[in-house]
Amino acid sequence: MPATPVLVRALHPPDPSGSWELTGFDRAVQWMFLRGTWVFPGGLDIERMKHGLARVLDDYPQLAGRMEKGQRVRFGDQGVPFSVVERPELVRQQLLDDHALAKTLMAKPSSGKLRRGAEAPMAVRVTELADAQVLSVVCAHACMDGTSFYSFVRNWGLACRGEPWPTPVLDPSRMPRNPARSKAEAKAAALEQGWAPVPVLGLVPTVWAMITGTLNTRSRPILLEPEDLARLRAVAEDGAGGLPLFDNDILTAYLLLQCARLVGLPAEARCTQVVVHDARGRVESLPPSFVGNASFSAIGAEHGPEDSLGVVAAAVHQALEPHLVRPSEATTRALATGLELMEHGLLLSHFDPGAMHAWRPTLCYLNNFRRLPIYEVDFGTASQPVRPLRVIPHDLPDPVLFWPPPPGQDGVELYLTARYAVAASKLADDDPWWRALRGR
Repeated sequence: MPATPVLVRALHPPDPSGSWELTGFDRAVQWMFLRGTWVFPGGLDIERMKHGLARVLDDYPQLAGRMEKGQRVRFGDQGVPFSVVERPELVRQQLLDDHALAKTLMAKPSSGKLRRGAEAPMAVRVTELADAQVLSVVCAHACMDGTSFYSFVRNWGLACRGEPWPTPVLDPSRMPRNPARSKAEAKAAALEQGWAPVPVLGLVPTVWAMITGTLNTRSRPILLEPEDLARLRAVAEDGAGGLPLFDNDILTAYLLLQCARLVGLPAEARCTQVVVHDARGRVESLPPSFVGNASFSAIGAEHGPEDSLGVVAAAVHQALEPHLVRPSEATTRALATGLELMEHGLLLSHFDPGAMHAWRPTLCYLNNFRRLPIYEVDFGTASQPVRPLRVIPHDLPDPVLFWPPPPGQDGVELYLTARYAVAASKLADDDPWWRALRGR
């Protein structure tokens, strides 16, 4: 049984009359939680971690507060639950071999209790294994997106070492907004931009994937090494007609083609993709340290499952280019439209969610976490650092996830989820598809 959690409060209690208002994006993900898992060889000082958490909560008062009617978080002094558990029957290799074990080491949040204010937006647990220590952090997605979440844990480590950290910006009003319009006017404007109503039947594949557990099925980590990436770049550039390509263009294009082959899409199929972008820096009002949900799902290019890597990479580059400039008018407009639709309660989307979780998905959703400070975590001191051996990804159902490799390795880790993970699990280890995935 887990030990009774200790409530860690901010070093300087916030003004109890203050609150953090949830945007439409925040409210839309209230049922979701970010679950991060850091595996350490040892050396975590629990008391130092609690003190560092108290220090960093001064800048993140919403995490120690309580939600009010699912609309805002009141800045109370209730605190963040912190528990320590012993699991001597487990060794770290078991966890590294089976990432699903990470869920058994975490606090189990409740979205209902969160909305009612009966539970904190964040919970922390350290589990003592036979040969390792595991830090599990669970956070309400309504309070943070992935960028905010992993930056918070990095900042917590800096606080433990007595070092400064970037001041987070907690100001939801910085989100881009359209001029005040009626519900009908907002809908008409969105339809003109290419958004469309989401049919009820279009949600059936996603609901079915949730019921069957497919939605949260994830593959083992797949490492693309530097030489694999170099081979892919050479092939892509040879067929891209001289267009300069980003690493993400090539990775995205390659995964699109490999996933289409994995689920057996016919040659005549037409595929699209959604690529998640961080709007910070691309929207002028959103600084890098903005806290909240500030990511946008940009629509990439249409392609066929038998198109060449160079052709698809070039198409992806051209389709996403308007969202990659800084500042980006396209991202600003799309973010403002999405927020406006949510605040009016309009169920419109700029992509087909049903195609993402169909039996043979024709829409591939990709999320790239490679540049986040996931491994930039150190809970030690200047003379004795305590850094993670491995960070196990959160369990959000991103069908394709790009992840930084652990220390000592170069390249990129890939994780496949939902239908792609199920299909990959049915292939033998020596199946040609696995070799092709590495460009070999």
